[in-house]
Amino acid sequence: MTTALISLQNLTVSYGKFHALKNLSLSLEQGSIGLLGPNGAGKSTLIKTLLGLLPFIKGEVEILGWNVKKSPLEIRKNVGYVPEGDAYLPGISVVQFLTFLGQLSGMVERDALKRSHEVLEYVGLGEERYRKMEDLTHGQRSRIKLAQALCHDVKLLILDEPTDGMDPVGRENFLSLVKRIREQAYFSVLLASHTLEDVEYLCDKIVLIQDGEILAQKNLLEWFEGREKNYIVDLHGESSSFLQQCEQEKVFVEKLTETQCILHGVQDTQKIFRLAYAAKVGICGLYLWKPTLESMFIQMVKEKSKRIVS
Repeated sequence: MTTALISLQNLTVSYGKFHALKNLSLSLEQGSIGLLGPNGAGKSTLIKTLLGLLPFIKGEVEILGWNVKKSPLEIRKNVGYVPEGDAYLPGISVVQFLTFLGQLSGMVERDALKRSHEVLEYVGLGEERYRKMEDLTHGQRSRIKLAQALCHDVKLLILDEPTDGMDPVGRENFLSLVKRIREQAYFSVLLASHTLEDVEYLCDKIVLIQDGEILAQKNLLEWFEGREKNYIVDLHGESSSFLQQCEQEKVFVEKLTETQCILHGVQDTQKIFRLAYAAKVGICGLYLWKPTLESMFIQMVKEKSKRIVS
């Protein structure tokens, strides 16, 4: 039987009287998992609890089969953590910094030093190894955070809002780097983010969290399969007659431009051509519109609110 990557049973974490996590139960298999939710949803609290950095008042927490309270050293040896925000020690070189953190993860100094040089090549900072940490750019320090998390041959890499504060180019480069390294040296990933594109790019499973509760947990493909089909239609001619025809046949349509619109809930594309024929307009292009994670997240929140009201 395969050991679960992460297992939670009735987990509750509080800050005084405020319950940040509320009776969470969850089992995740190995792979790339996105922990998705708005700011304040409980993502960072959950990550710090998984790492043993926050006490919890109720429940059981296991990572890779190890109990967080009973086996903290085993978890430290097998889990890499990229924290949110800047995190470095000034006054020492990059390779000294990585070696020190490798030792904190259970490696002997010689092995930690050797591995530090290797991971610096992985993240493209081999030439910066003897520079002081405070002399690096924000983007370079982000890569150093990734390097220290991978220094001890991890089985699970946890990233907490890793692209926060990056420009679009830096964000794309960082995510591509993580994806490439993961493909070369297989390990599982838990990415906590409110940036929906990051999760979609890097992960194949998602967990939606809001107000300290699990909203949904699914494989990414399941979010797109079985949902109503929406199509973008490029029209030859003005869209007004086509829109009127759609309204007559009770097809929900959104106008994008004078010659382009989105049809929602169409199961048979032949219906679109029949509508166009009846409206006496031509179709220049027809594309399946894939909903974004953002639209799906909003929909899940709405569905939960409806359940609460009812």
